[in-house]
Order: sequence, then structure tokens, then C-alpha cells
Amino acid sequence: MTVFHSFSQYRTHAQCPLQWSFSRRWEPKITPLYFVEGRVMGQVLDLWYGKPGSTMKEGTDIIWEAREERLRELHSSGIATTQDFQESVNKFEFLSEIASGYFRTVLTLDRAAWETLEVQKEITVPLWRGQKLVAILDGVWKNRVTGEIFIVEHKYKASLDEDLLSLDRQISTYVLAMVKNHGVLRTIYNVIRKRRERLGKNETNEDFVRRVEASIRSDENEMASLSPGVVSGGFESPLVTRIVETRSWVDLDFSYAENIAQSRAIRSGPIYRNVGDHCERLCPYRSLCPNVDPTILEREYRPRSSRQRTAVSSAKSGDGAAPSLAPQELPRI
Repeated sequence: MTVFHSFSQYRTHAQCPLQWSFSRRWEPKITPLYFVEGRVMGQVLDLWYGKPGSTMKEGTDIIWEAREERLRELHSSGIATTQDFQESVNKFEFLSEIASGYFRTVLTLDRAAWETLEVQKEITVPLWRGQKLVAILDGVWKNRVTGEIFIVEHKYKASLDEDLLSLDRQISTYVLAMVKNHGVLRTIYNVIRKRRERLGKNETNEDFVRRVEASIRSDENEMASLSPGVVSGGFESPLVTRIVETRSWVDLDFSYAENIAQSRAIRSGPIYRNVGDHCERLCPYRSLCPNVDPTILEREYRPRSSRQRTAVSSAKSGDGAAPSLAPQELPRI
């Protein structure tokens, strides 16, 4: 029996096993907005980098279609507030402005500097006793001048802590999975910056939107000096930050061991509540925690279908022997 896990499940389980347990059974009727934003920006970038000649409008059309889908979800939930609707409309307005600015500046230069080899590349890493880790690379790029190949990880975040990048187990796993064919690849973190602005105390929503959109356009104007040579490496700007990271074999060995430990914990570890800052900021199940209230469960959540449970997918495998893709068995470069 082969059991497949995804990195999102690893991340959730490592953050809080109880949240992971909830996510296997139920999903919120209203998808967290930060998740929707990141997913939509990822779809836009997949189009622009994966389809040569794709236009800015094709990308922003994805955003507007996603906005309509979001509003339909809010309507059908029966629990959305006026603030939920307003916040969603604002976020998609800002998303469109940021994506358009990215197209006019960074993307235009990237198409000259980089060749996109793959978009949304699926990788599988064997772990232990038939368990496998399945993940998706955002992109694989090749520098048109030097010929160097990079793994690309897109982020839609307000900031990124560079000191923590070396601990990013997900990227180390990507690098490990690509070693056999490419050696130890460097990684480009392509961070599109979300806005931090908040509605002022005596500010109307219309004034707030105009203020943020003006700020986005101002940030775009500051990027007028970018060149293909700049986007080929790391740079920082108010709209986009690009960081180039290199993994060592110590990083790869350590991430592989961590993945095995995580798979064991998911398969046979205890389910417990892990309290921390993430509870308020990132957990969509906090209204169920620590005890499930049937009334809240029925009002705010719906059962997750078996098709959505990507963690368990069965297939016949061998005798459960040790995995074949251990770092020490791969060629050192």
C-alpha cells in the first residue's frame, strides 16, 4: 500500500496536529482570503510564464473571474458579513493593480532574461514503508545568458524573512528531487509584495482604495530602472523582492530526515492541540477548537469529500522496504 502526502498537509500537521485532523474531515464554508489571494496570483503567474505571448488582460481576467467566484462563495455560505464582501472586493482590486504592475515591469524583463522550462512541475519523493511525498514546483527557469537552471518559488506575501529561508524544508525537498537530473540547483524566491495598508479611522472605503492603488502605482514607477541583468539575480523593491538561495548537502540530508519523521507522525503520532500565534492568524478551524460545537460545525463548515483528501491515495507497492531516494545514494555534485 502506497500512501501519498502533500506538503500542505506536512505544514499543517507540523503547525498543529489537531488542525490537520480537522482539515481531513471538514472545510470552512468561507475559504480564508489569504489562501484565495495566493492561489489566484499563482494561477496568473503560471499563465504568464507558461504561455509565451500571454497578455496582461489574460492574467487580470483570471483575477476578475476569481473575484466573482469568491463573491458567489460568500453569498452561498449564508454567514458572510458586509465586511467580508467589502474586504474581498478590495483585495481583488489590489491584486489586479499589483499583478498589472508586475506584468509591465518584472515580467517583461523576465521574458528576455529567462527561458521557462517547466511550470507546475510535479515531483514525488519516496520516504519510508510505502509513503511518498508529492509536491508541485512553481517553475523551473533557465538563464538565457549563463545557461544555469533554477527552481522558482513564487510567493505573494507582505514580507519574507531571509534568515529563515535556509530552514525551508519544502524548497530543500524540491532541490533533492531534482538532483538526479540537474545536480544541486539554486532557488529563486520570487516574492510579490502584498499591501500592508489598513483603512484609516475616519477614511471612507473609496478613499482607502484610491490611496492604496496610488501607492502601488508609485511603487511600480520606482522599478523603472530595472534591467534584464537585475532580474537575473536577487533584488529588492517595494513591489517585488527576488532572493536567490543555495542549498548544501547538509540542508538536503536534514530535510529528508525531517520528512520521514513527519510522515511517521502523520501515520501513527498523537493528535494534540498546539497553541501559538498561528491559532489566531492562520487557523481556519479556531472556532472548533479545542472542543467541536455541533452548532458551529453545521453553520460554518461542510464535510470534506473523499476526493479532496489528497493525503491518502492507494496503490500496490513493494514490500515496504527503505526508500530508494535517500540523499546519500544520490550523486554529489
